[in-house]
Amino acid sequence: MAKTYDLYEFGLGNKRDAAIALKHYTRAANLGMATVEYFLSSVYQYHLMGVSKDERKVISYLDRAKLHGDNCVKVEVLLSYARLYSPTSDRTDFAFIPRDAWKMTDALQSAHAIDPDNPTVADWWGEELDKRKQYTTALSVYQRSSNTHTQQRVAQMYETGIGTAIDLPTALLWYKRSANQQLLADNSGIPTYYRSGSMAHIYRLVCQQKIAASAASPEFQQLEYDAYFQETLTHQAVRKLKTNPCIPIPGG
Repeated sequence: MAKTYDLYEFGLGNKRDAAIALKHYTRAANLGMATVEYFLSSVYQYHLMGVSKDERKVISYLDRAKLHGDNCVKVEVLLSYARLYSPTSDRTDFAFIPRDAWKMTDALQSAHAIDPDNPTVADWWGEELDKRKQYTTALSVYQRSSNTHTQQRVAQMYETGIGTAIDLPTALLWYKRSANQQLLADNSGIPTYYRSGSMAHIYRLVCQQKIAASAASPEFQQLEYDAYFQETLTHQAVRKLKTNPCIPIPGG
């Protein structure tokens, strides 16, 4: 019934429809439906559906969703808690909730224990471990992520021996995995060097003669590699740098 009247996502409906939808959502939540309880926490946090922001209700609905929810809901609730506790968040609300690195860490660790394959959990918890220099554990956590930037970090760790022994074949595998996802996500048609940071790292490895071009196949393309190499030379000439011409442009 709530979804029948909740037409906002379709660009339809009005305040009266929203009020009716909210009434039914609230009834469902009062019956212990965890997905709706979690949804209503967002409604009151971001004052959706015409309601006023109510931080106490946000926490109440998060607590209820964690109590009634399955593992999927529990993970999302724990991530919400982690965001509230994060010492680095720029929030100005929820003044009654102190920023607490230990509680944030506990929420992330609990979320990871429930679902280590959740990409947000793998990225965030892995990054926290990485910051704490718990590299071996961070590497294990990172490898469950589908995030291309996280996969690139995994490749760098195998390349440089952070948290593991140096392993160039495995590093190349992760660079390729990351690059292929990046390339699939971008159909702009511009040179690969600009499209994929991970392809730049693959070309760097070829340029530094750490791997053969054949090992970088089928992702390796000679014309794109030549463009990459020329870009690095131009960058270093303009900046008057005396570094290895195989090093890509910062941020590339």
